[in-house]
Amino acid sequence: MAVLSAVRAKAWLVLLKSSEGARGSLSLNVIREVCSYFQDSLFAAIFGNRVHLYDYHIHNTTEHTLPISVLSGYIQLYRTTVLIVGKEVLTLDLLTLHLASLSPLLTPRNGVGVAQVGTTVFAFGGWDSGNRMKVCEKSSVPFAHWTALPPMHYARGFFTPCAFKALLYLTSTHEYRAVESFSPHTETFTVLPVSLPADLDLGSDSVTFVANGDLLILMQGDQMARWKIESESSFCVSTTDRGCCSYCPPLIVGTEVYIANFVSTKVDKWNLETNRFV
Repeated sequence: MAVLSAVRAKAWLVLLKSSEGARGSLSLNVIREVCSYFQDSLFAAIFGNRVHLYDYHIHNTTEHTLPISVLSGYIQLYRTTVLIVGKEVLTLDLLTLHLASLSPLLTPRNGVGVAQVGTTVFAFGGWDSGNRMKVCEKSSVPFAHWTALPPMHYARGFFTPCAFKALLYLTSTHEYRAVESFSPHTETFTVLPVSLPADLDLGSDSVTFVANGDLLILMQGDQMARWKIESESSFCVSTTDRGCCSYCPPLIVGTEVYIANFVSTKVDKWNLETNRFV
């Protein structure tokens, strides 16, 4: 089933027409460029059994229903393919909404924090039988099997790992204030000297991402924590105009951050210059 909206299809035709040569023909390079334009413009926000596809080139959202309910982390491997890592490991084709099963985790669980480094995907922590977990695994394209890694120092679940330079940063806002880093090269965890501040309310979900060297945590309530990774020894806390949490790494395009926000159940945009939702 094709999921291109009528608006998007019209934009496709406009681009094709504007790219026609003097004789009204299209070169293969032009066709590839147009296809790439649309493939690179989709951002997927999955809320249970609903998926919102936001096209940030034309600012249009389409909503679709999935045959399953997603209760774990996921990432966009490519602009048109989502990898869901949880009780089941699945790929979701955003153009057809086709789901395909892959090799399961060694320890199947929900609430996994998912991160990608090159062709390798890491599955951190999770949630099973009411408990958060320390277990970690990795797999690489085409995801034929998973390999166990050393456990995290702290159990975490329903969180978003984020990358900065050669490290992945792991925070969760449920029980622990400790922040860990993970080296994909050495596959080791390190508890950092910085921790979540005492005036940041724990016990709820959040979303974490790195932009311009700042690690930002947007809370399900109205709080935000910011840490300049290379120049500051502590977080600072401020308030926002709405709550935010997500189990999918946000997409950063220029000065805007696209977030699959579980609080508003829509794709929200965060502006890095104003530090506010758009």
